Amino acid sequence: MRNSIFSFILFALSLTSFAQVDASSNHKTLVRRPHDYAKVRDVYHPDTLYTKNAIFLGKMPVLWTNKGIAKKKMTCAMMGGDIIFFNLNGEWEAYASFTPDVSLMQKHLAAKTKFTLVEKYTIKYGDEGYQVQTPESKTGEFTKVYQEGDKVYLEGKISGNSTKKFRLCNVNDSQFLVTTDDKLFSSYLVQVK
Repeated sequence: MRNSIFSFILFALSLTSFAQVDASSNHKTLVRRPHDYAKVRDVYHPDTLYTKNAIFLGKMPVLWTNKGIAKKKMTCAMMGGDIIFFNLNGEWEAYASFTPDVSLMQKHLAAKTKFTLVEKYTIKYGDEGYQVQTPESKTGEFTKVYQEGDKVYLEGKISGNSTKKFRLCNVNDSQFLVTTDDKLFSSYLVQVK
């Protein structure tokens, strides 16, 4: 009994310290693309304290037939998040504990505006969280990066997608991930070099 109380206190403290991270000053996450979905943290307790200072990405579209947590983590990772949260209304929400590095993305755009698209991810109905496919077009063109509130966006175009504004989910020296930031979103893994 004593050990279980101690374990619960440590768990609560870890959530509280996690909640204190200011997402706008942190550019790193372990979830860099949808394949990293197992690293998404899940918070079941309907208490907004746990998501304080995290960036709200939106309610997750409910396209699940199974009750497992993996599908929900896949959906969150596809949205560019690393926290799933079960809110007071019984809905799942996606959050990010970080913001993409705008200056690094500006550096990439200063070097070039046309990039190679490596993979396209689309949300699926059923047990599988997302479908990975080769993009219709192998290139994407991005011209401008800017911050709007807590989120970072790119202006650009990808052949086969009518969207002209993509949300930047993650960026590093070799690749970046963008999504269409709507209810039926598509995500693209883009190669820098």
